[in-house]
Amino acid sequence: MAALGYERYRHPAPQVQKRMEVVYLKSQAVPHQDIARLCRMSRQTVVPILHLYQQEGSERLKRFHFAGQPSALNQQQSTLEAHFRTHPPRTVAQAHATIAQLTGIRRRPTQI
Repeated sequence: MAALGYERYRHPAPQVQKRMEVVYLKSQAVPHQDIARLCRMSRQTVVPILHLYQQEGSERLKRFHFAGQPSALNQQQSTLEAHFRTHPPRTVAQAHATIAQLTGIRRRPTQI
């Protein structure tokens, strides 16, 4: 229960925080209808979240399967992370220029 309380406020992904909030409210015997209202989602969204948790636990609530094409930057992820950990950018423009310089891949600043 402590891990659930931690993740519902501190997980970096807001979607995971919301999923953890759903499970936490359910653990407090809050009815599905009230969970949906409090979390600002439909009851049809609450029920699958609870089923995922029952079947596979909290780790499953942290995984997402997004559709779409993978980014060309995925192959450069470890290089970029290592560089930015030692040389954190001060602005989006600086991050944008660094990514282009290190990878040769150009993205719009809003994609950085």
